[in-house]
Amino acid sequence: MYGYTNAVRHFADYLVSKNIVLASLCPTLKAVIVTSEMCTDADKKIIAKGTGLKVINEYGASETGIIAIDDKDAKMKVSEELLYVETNDKGQLLITSFHNRAFPLIRYNIGDIATLVNEDHGMYIESIQGRSDDLVRLPGGRVAAGLTLYYCSRDILENSGKVKELYITQKTLEDFVVYYVADSELQGKEQNLVQGAFDKYLQPDLKLHFERTDIIRRKKNGKFQLFYSELA
Repeated sequence: MYGYTNAVRHFADYLVSKNIVLASLCPTLKAVIVTSEMCTDADKKIIAKGTGLKVINEYGASETGIIAIDDKDAKMKVSEELLYVETNDKGQLLITSFHNRAFPLIRYNIGDIATLVNEDHGMYIESIQGRSDDLVRLPGGRVAAGLTLYYCSRDILENSGKVKELYITQKTLEDFVVYYVADSELQGKEQNLVQGAFDKYLQPDLKLHFERTDIIRRKKNGKFQLFYSELA
């Protein structure tokens, strides 16, 4: 099974809620490959529980194809037979494709910030912080990766029991709007979960506004984006 992380995660949540293990219904399935969006260890556990299958994380780009994929030890190994991967002084990934002769890509900046490590069996991507244009700008000049908001949202998604999806928009340096899909309005205790995460992962005293919505907006290609910044 192959799909965007967020879509597969929601399918797995449904399977778990119904006490269904997908592999028992479809024994020919061998693995789940998730791609295009961040997949955390918590996501992997839920997907594995709901599907009963090994979860493989793939990282790539439409311009270059597969850049890295989990090896047998669940470490993201770079596809060195296809690409040369490096980072610049800002930590942004630069990709050189070996086989695209029609339109060569040399040190192509795909816009993601990541950490590379060299090991005995080749090069690995140790962590992906997200896109360089998905930055949270904070009072006092601090900057955080948009991926940080994934951790800010995870508590409410996992512990509230009623929030199905959410995304966060930054309006000003201090103001953020949390749009969420749920059967009922979030109460004070539930809102405090998110506020506490913002205090922990970003900084205290940021202003959060909560708006319930019926649908989560996505990019034209169907990808889910957790964070949007409206700052110039």
